[in-house]
Amino acid sequence: MGRTPNHEPPAAIKPNEELTDADRREMAELGIGEGAFNRILTSCIKFTFSSGWSVRKRDAEYDILWETKLSENCNKQAMRFTAHVPNCNTGSLEAILVDDKNFDDDPSVSCMYKYDRLLLQNHVQKRIAGNITVQRMNYRSPVPLVSPRQMVTYTTLGALLTPAQQKELGIRPTGLNNEAADADRTDSLMAFIQCGVDYTGDEVELKKGSELGHVYNYSVLGLEEPDGSMTVIMTMDMDPAGRLPAKVVDMASDEQHKKMQLIVELLKEKGKQPHLCRVYENTRDFPFRDDSTQSKEGGELG
Repeated sequence: MGRTPNHEPPAAIKPNEELTDADRREMAELGIGEGAFNRILTSCIKFTFSSGWSVRKRDAEYDILWETKLSENCNKQAMRFTAHVPNCNTGSLEAILVDDKNFDDDPSVSCMYKYDRLLLQNHVQKRIAGNITVQRMNYRSPVPLVSPRQMVTYTTLGALLTPAQQKELGIRPTGLNNEAADADRTDSLMAFIQCGVDYTGDEVELKKGSELGHVYNYSVLGLEEPDGSMTVIMTMDMDPAGRLPAKVVDMASDEQHKKMQLIVELLKEKGKQPHLCRVYENTRDFPFRDDSTQSKEGGELG
């Protein structure tokens, strides 16, 4: 396909005995191994369910609600896309978000290149924990004469969440049968999220000719529903940086809408799938991929 110009092997995770003081400070700042959830996860979920969103567009063909609000980090609009996809589960979302098992960034393998049409490269710059990386993403411009963009994020590659974990995070805290707010959820509906926040560590080399943008918050969250469908929410607060014409900003926003449409198409194509991931744990050595057992965690395919 030729969309990854120069293959770079992904960074490997350091053995514990080789961690530096700077590594440990970084882990502490991200909340790795502290409490039930890392701070990437809690920050992104908090933003996903924050208030102040206004409807920009209703896409009846794909059943997508597009909402926006002014970013608290820049002068751009944050965006939230919500879709309801029939006959799929969190395994379906895992199948398109964490299908690149060995982090090879291979366009012939990774579904990311199918739904993110401007993506040129998605490189693991640093592996901090089993499911946490520093990702360097390089994008082509949607129009000529505008510099390509580079984004660098702290990314939680995947978190498969039980009903109890969802409740603790504030996702569907009262369950689905009008239970009292303090009642335990009795359903078995799972959630899955991939999310990232802006990178604040040591400088990452900027690709020649590119401009550095910022991803303050990005997530794709899937919530299984009782009728066998899944609610998918893609939320983003990004600043491409630089002086861009309003037309280019609008084109970039439309590209995110198209990205959500393509995600919906891929989920429908996949149908229900067994899980690729283990139930989330906030530990450094958490092996979030579970290729040996796949469907054991998180219930049966319905």
